Amino acid sequence: MLSKLDMLASYPDALRTLTDAAIARIGSSGRYDRMLCTTDALPFGVALALATNTPLVYSRGRGEVPADDLVGACDIGHPTLLIANTSGKETLQLACLLYTSDAADE
Repeated sequence: MLSKLDMLASYPDALRTLTDAAIARIGSSGRYDRMLCTTDALPFGVALALATNTPLVYSRGRGEVPADDLVGACDIGHPTLLIANTSGKETLQLACLLYTSDAADE
């Protein structure tokens, strides 16, 4: 079951609980240097980035080419944690962008 991650900003206790649970599951850092977040998961992405002190890049969700749609400092070669509420077209485009960036480093 998918959560309504875009609504979490209205429920700070639920946002804190979910953020704490995510940190317990993925750790506070180590395997990734950046986070990339889809528009529908932005409140959760911001909370997780703040709690782990990890830079966050997010999608504006305008349907543009991913390179033009991203907000934040995004460099090639950084292991990145993808935060998404869905597995739709936007998420696939962002994942492809990450894969392409990682493949360019090899």
